Amino acid sequence: MGNEHLANSRQFGYQPIGVNVATCVEGDLVCKGGGRTTPAPARGEVLDDSMFLWVNYGGWGNMRPFDDVVMTEKMISGGDSGTAVWKEAVFE
Repeated sequence: MGNEHLANSRQFGYQPIGVNVATCVEGDLVCKGGGRTTPAPARGEVLDDSMFLWVNYGGWGNMRPFDDVVMTEKMISGGDSGTAVWKEAVFE
């Protein structure tokens, strides 16, 4: 399999409406609100700002590639999909 799966995955991008999306890099601190399985707010460091992985949505043929995943220290658990994450604000 070549890299055509990467080109195909970019056709289905997601951009939230009415939300400013921040860019993060390795070493940035991010925070999250409470999720379904980890209800307490948490803070963690960005370990990789452009990780590639396949997500299994269940069943044969239901895996999709993502090449823009932000990996952080452990902050969430399974079932927390959609939990809001934001860059930690720095006020000077």
